[in-house]
This record gives sequence, structure tokens and C-alpha cells, in this order.
Amino acid sequence: MQFSAQQFRTHHHLDWRQINEWLRDEYHHTVLAYCHKELMGVLSVSAPHNGTAWLRLVSLHDQAPENVFNDLLQAALSRCTQSGIHEIAVLEMEFWLQVLLEKSGFSSLDQIVHLIREAAPIEYEPPRDFKIRLVHAHDLRIIETIDHAAFPSLWHMSLTDLEGSSHYAISFTMAVMEKHAVGYQLSTSYSDGIHLARLATWPSAQKRGIGRALVERLIAQFPYRAITVNTQSSNVAARRIYESLGFVTQKTPTPVWHLVLRTPAANFD
Repeated sequence: MQFSAQQFRTHHHLDWRQINEWLRDEYHHTVLAYCHKELMGVLSVSAPHNGTAWLRLVSLHDQAPENVFNDLLQAALSRCTQSGIHEIAVLEMEFWLQVLLEKSGFSSLDQIVHLIREAAPIEYEPPRDFKIRLVHAHDLRIIETIDHAAFPSLWHMSLTDLEGSSHYAISFTMAVMEKHAVGYQLSTSYSDGIHLARLATWPSAQKRGIGRALVERLIAQFPYRAITVNTQSSNVAARRIYESLGFVTQKTPTPVWHLVLRTPAANFD
């Protein structure tokens, strides 16, 4: 932790938890590089989820040679294959990391688009076909099910993630249709606005205005605060909802890179 805080070349994955919160539980996916007993680099991969993981932490000493990143990565990949991980992704926010990723075989997967809706009231009418209510602790397993059905495994939020993020939530609501939960949104607060951190709808209930209604209710709840949101560039449906409600692109998209690991060949002997 001290090492990564002191280095210029340090990449942190956007996460609900701080390093000290997850490092003790996931240290077996963290590798270190030493040179003459001096720490030169750290690389950590998140715990596997359905065969996928994120590059959670990369930190390189200012004097570390170029090969240190590749050596760390190869050591981590060996552990990843043993853990059943077949895909590693990275949210690349620093140019120095992009250079290293390209040299190590990572390829472009998607982009994260950042949008903002400036503070402005909205005319809101509660939906007639379903109800929107607050999420409670006993709802989290249902929320997890919706989340996993709505997104590819790489983007899933685990039950632990949901439990942790719920403590930061300023608005956490779910849509219920005929006594069945069909969607949810989770938003947090920052200094001068609201961040819509998650929006998901059960696949068979999509295109019924559920996602839009959840966002409309959020806007109505905080009419005089700006609202930001991030979504994949490939998520056209979500982008249409946001743009139709007055969200506009805020800054340059964040590239998402990934590396597909080779699975061991089957032995038919």
C-alpha cells in the first residue's frame, strides 16, 4: 500500500472498496517484483467471477525496467489459469499503461462513456404498470440476480459488491411488476452532484420503460443536483435512455482492454 501510494505509475481499478479492504482477502492474486531486495513493482488481479477478472492494481517503481510489468503479468497469468480465469480486463486511464498493455497482447474491448445531466427539474409521473420502491437488505440477492441477468459476467456486481455499495447509496430503488422485481438503480453522492452507479433491467422486462422510469424518479428526487453516469459505448439501449433525458457526453471515453487467456489443451490419451 505504501509503495503504490508513492509511485507515479500506479493504476487503481475503479472499485467500491479501498486497497486495504480487499488486499487481505485477495492477496493470493497479487504478485511482487523485487530487484536486489528492493520492491520494483506490484500487480494484482481481482478474484475470479465466472472465469473473468479485472486488473485491479498495477504499480511500478520509477526506476523499474520495462520488462518488470511483463514479468509480473506472466506470473499473475499463471495463477489465473489455475483459478479458471480465461479473460482479464482493464479500465485504462493512463497512457503509460496503454503502452504496456499493447505490448503484452491486450486488445481493445469497449469504451466507457461518461455522461452528465445538469441540474434541472423534470415532470415526473409514477408508472402505472409497475411500482418503484426502496431496496432493503433482504432484497440484495434478488438485485444480484437481476444484475447478473442484465450484464455479461465481466460487468457483474457480486453480492459483496452490492452489500458494500449499498452503504454509500443515496438512492437505491427497485421496480416491481406483478410482485416480481424487474429492475433497479443505485446512486451515490459526491461533492456537487449525484452519480448513477448502476442501472439494470431484467432481460424479458426490457423495452417497457422500466429503466427510464427509474432514472426519471432519481432526477425528480434530486432536481437541483447534476447527475453523472458511466456506461459502455456498446450499450446502445442505456445510452438512448440517458440522452433522451438530457444527459450529454462529458469527457473523453475510457478505453476497456482485455486479454483472453489460452485454455489448456484437452488430453485425449
